[in-house]
Amino acid sequence: MGDVTPNTVELVQIMQASIAPVTLISGVGLLILSMTNRYGRAIDRTRELLKAIEGESVGEGEGAGPAVADVHHVDHHFKRQIRILYTRALLMRWAIGAEIGSIFSTGLTIFLIYVHLAFGNNLSAFAQTSFITALVLLIVGMGLYLVDMRLSLKALHLEIRAVDPDLI
Repeated sequence: MGDVTPNTVELVQIMQASIAPVTLISGVGLLILSMTNRYGRAIDRTRELLKAIEGESVGEGEGAGPAVADVHHVDHHFKRQIRILYTRALLMRWAIGAEIGSIFSTGLTIFLIYVHLAFGNNLSAFAQTSFITALVLLIVGMGLYLVDMRLSLKALHLEIRAVDPDLI
């Protein structure tokens, strides 16, 4: 083996110090993937319901069609679903934004650690603040994700009750 120069030792220290933040970035990236899937599903489902409402108002379909009272009930049900889905999409957008902010803060933490270790600047307080910000944003995003899950269950409850109120 060759001699280990100070530059190599510093590089190893920087890489060791960056392992935890890089792992956080990977985990948050997977959360964002899950959140964007839920976000897209909420948007797609909203568009489906809007088309269904539009189809009923135009009078599409075979036969004489449902009675006016039934159309009003279905229309009201769809509108409630759309309101929930829109709220879910907003929550997921904020959750995704919080998680992206968490990744940004984590990247900033890695940069500050590098500058601190490579150049000797005392930036540890900034790195700590940046890392704490990343963790807070991670928690906020996860909290919004949990609220979205609660709302999706509420929407399912409404759909089940619309089909058969005795099921719930």
